[in-house]
Amino acid sequence: MATVEAIKKKFEGDRADENCKVFHDSVKALTVDDLKKNILLYTKYLQETLKAIATKPEIKEAELKLKEAKKPYNDAIKESKDKIKQLKSFVDDSICVQDLENQMIIHAMEVEEQKIRMSNCPIVQDAKDELDLVKGPMNDAKAMLQLKISYINILISEKEGFEPGYRNEE
Repeated sequence: MATVEAIKKKFEGDRADENCKVFHDSVKALTVDDLKKNILLYTKYLQETLKAIATKPEIKEAELKLKEAKKPYNDAIKESKDKIKQLKSFVDDSICVQDLENQMIIHAMEVEEQKIRMSNCPIVQDAKDELDLVKGPMNDAKAMLQLKISYINILISEKEGFEPGYRNEE
């Protein structure tokens, strides 16, 4: 997660967006007990969001499409990485070192080539876009809930006289 300063800046800074400023204004003056109630509420929302991300059929379908689109590239990458591992063990045993190291270079470059091809593949990109469309709003909600929980924790620590992140240290 972000540093305490970065989290505070997100809610308190001059560049904080309107929603963050409204949230800040709504929690800043709360008592520790009320802040704890809020942290519990946002934690419950976060758990519901995580469950929805993990179980929503549209997300699972989009993730499966992306996985299938990436499969040929990932298979080729795995094959090259396995070959590199095998070649490295031969190099370690001092068997035809120069030739094997050249083969390692070839396979390392193949891994990178496959990554580039995968990132440029329209089928993979379409699958990513579909997943982002379905999962994006839930990921955004998850990130904002996590950020709010972090900010409330900072406020609680400060109100109780602790440096955020060091509550349990002597």
